[in-house]
Amino acid sequence: MKNVAIAFVMVSGMLLAAACGKEEKPEAKPTEAAAPAVAAESIGVPECDAYFKKVAECMTKKPELKPMLEPAMKQSAQAWKPLAANPATKDGLVKGCNAAVEQLQKQCN
Repeated sequence: MKNVAIAFVMVSGMLLAAACGKEEKPEAKPTEAAAPAVAAESIGVPECDAYFKKVAECMTKKPELKPMLEPAMKQSAQAWKPLAANPATKDGLVKGCNAAVEQLQKQCN
C-alpha cells in the first residue's frame, strides 16, 4: 500500500513537472477563441476528485498545459478506479491524491 502511494506521487510529480516546465506560449489575442472549459474526472474518492478538479482548473487557467495534463488526468482516473474500489489500496490512494493536490497547487498557482 505504501508503494502505491509512493509510485502515485512520483508519477504525478513527473507529469506536473513536465507539464509546468514547458515553454509558455504567448497570450491569446483578443480575437482568438478562448479555451473551452475542461471537465474534471471523478472516481468517487473525494481527495482524488479534488485533485481532478484542481487539474481542470489549472488547464482552464493555463490552457497551454491542457495537451499534457488532460490525457494524464484521464489515464490517472482509469488507473485509480480499481485502487479506489479496493479497500487494501484505498488509503494509499487517498494519501497520494492529497500529496498530488498540494504539488499541483504549487505548480499551477
